[in-house]
Amino acid sequence: MRYSLVAFPLLIGILIAGCAGPSAVSSGGTVSGNTLYFVSSSGSLVAMDASNGNRLWSLALEGLQPRATGGACSGPVTVTPAVYGAPQVDGDRIYAAGYSGLLYAVNATTRTVAWRYPREGRVGSLVGSPVIVDGNVFIGSSDGKVYMLDGVMGEVLGEFSTGGKVWATVAVADGILYVGSFDKKAYAFNIATKEKMWEFETGGAVAASPVAYEGLVYAGSFDRDLYAVGAKDGMEKWRFSAGNWYWGRPVAHKGVVYVPSLDHNVYALRAASGEKLAEFDGGSPVSSSPVVVGDNVVFATEKGTVYLIDTGTMGWRKLYQTVGHIRSPLFARNGVVYVQTQDRNLHAVEAQSGNKLWAVQTN
Repeated sequence: MRYSLVAFPLLIGILIAGCAGPSAVSSGGTVSGNTLYFVSSSGSLVAMDASNGNRLWSLALEGLQPRATGGACSGPVTVTPAVYGAPQVDGDRIYAAGYSGLLYAVNATTRTVAWRYPREGRVGSLVGSPVIVDGNVFIGSSDGKVYMLDGVMGEVLGEFSTGGKVWATVAVADGILYVGSFDKKAYAFNIATKEKMWEFETGGAVAASPVAYEGLVYAGSFDRDLYAVGAKDGMEKWRFSAGNWYWGRPVAHKGVVYVPSLDHNVYALRAASGEKLAEFDGGSPVSSSPVVVGDNVVFATEKGTVYLIDTGTMGWRKLYQTVGHIRSPLFARNGVVYVQTQDRNLHAVEAQSGNKLWAVQTN
């Protein structure tokens, strides 16, 4: 596997999260109705008014709070168990998972913890975001498994095993679970039967979240190739090579897949064939996942520049500039893009004009 010096800070930052003080990694967030949710650097689930950035309430999640320990660093250090995946909302439940190996379900009405998994102990580190489908929660773990939990009670409904760490957020479509693993493979499982449908071998670890779209699954690997495989049969249809790793999750829109790479580019590829339609060089690595806003795709570079792509013309322009670096996934609602930076600021940006609506500290 070919490792890039540019990509090492991302990998090392997760492997030894929190050494030498609190981690600066942000989780990203999600908007439900007019409420924005994220997990703060102190390990609290925070609810915020999405229109103005005013904090509505917060709830400390015990397993995600700072704790003193040793480990990868020499001597005792204070470690903040990082939260890399964005919390997700389903009805009155908010689900948040942490690198500490705990998944929480919070009742948004009572603002209390409904359950945590596991109830005792911890599973392997949870890096990806939870995924909620039909009231069930799916979460991948560094112990190589994907757990399927009942969203109401937190009971385990099934486990899906791979041969390596699962850092990527899983994808679920048409009753099939898709997941990438550090064993250099992508997998498909039948959710109803819990049986493996296929596995597809790549040339490197698969840390980027897969995307299922129009009968194909797209998985980016550390071998610098993006693979398009049949959603039902796992057969390779095409592949596309970039100049560095794929880390962020691609997005698909109107027959085109937009793929971020650490080689500074976002590639617009025809979904069915892999034909390159355009590439957009942002000037620094793109580790954050883009977001679709109307007929536009918005992406951000690590150095803090946010760009907008017009998917109709493939024209693009600079939209916004932050001071802090951007590695967290972008998220959007009602024409507003939310950008979380490594200096713990959250920006709300109007997606067409690039005007800053507000910015707040997320500590």
